[in-house]
Amino acid sequence: MAKLNISSKKPLKSGYDIPTLGFGIDSAFMYHNEASCGEAIKNSGIPREDIFFTTKIYGGKQMSQSYAAKQIDETIANSGLTYVDLILIHSPDGGPAGRK
Repeated sequence: MAKLNISSKKPLKSGYDIPTLGFGIDSAFMYHNEASCGEAIKNSGIPREDIFFTTKIYGGKQMSQSYAAKQIDETIANSGLTYVDLILIHSPDGGPAGRK
């Protein structure tokens, strides 16, 4: 196995790479921290392409394609970034109430 370093990446079938190690930031629409994460990324002095920014949108019962698109647009606006590397669906089944 090859040695890992700060720039080690794993190629995905989509053609993109995901970092194995490195600078990753986890955020969420529901945590209300996207603006501060975006600001930290911009002020870090680290090139944007070297930071893997993950956020989550809220799923719940109201989830639809248009609802997801709206939340993604809000994430981009809130963070002040031009892109997000990974978006996850937070509580896709609506949390404990949705699992009943």
